[in-house]
Amino acid sequence: MRISEICQQTGMTKDTIRHYEDIGFLADIRRSNNGYKEYTSAHLEQLILLKRTKELGFTLKEIKGLADLFFAKKLTEGLMTQHLQQKEKKIDETILALQKSKEEIRKTLTGECQHSDQLLKTIRANKHP
Repeated sequence: MRISEICQQTGMTKDTIRHYEDIGFLADIRRSNNGYKEYTSAHLEQLILLKRTKELGFTLKEIKGLADLFFAKKLTEGLMTQHLQQKEKKIDETILALQKSKEEIRKTLTGECQHSDQLLKTIRANKHP
């Protein structure tokens, strides 16, 4: 398959696929006699896995680890479940932190924050006439 076919099947851009290739997610890409890169069904499978795990919130480093396990046929259902549970826990922690930040912003905007007076003084002091 050529890169345009891979793009069509994955929904990724050529630049994205080339980036993943540059950072080592895709290996052993051969060139045809006319110089075009030829991608295999294994490359397509790697890109689909990468895209899906990225959509689930995994970092490129985490994805690389999962992909290495997957293609070494060492990624068991139990291990994947463990990774998903860890990611879910991190997402929950992020949501809680964001909710706390949002509440602090709301308190500041409504004047309920103990630091809102200081924030307003700082803003006023930095105004240019």
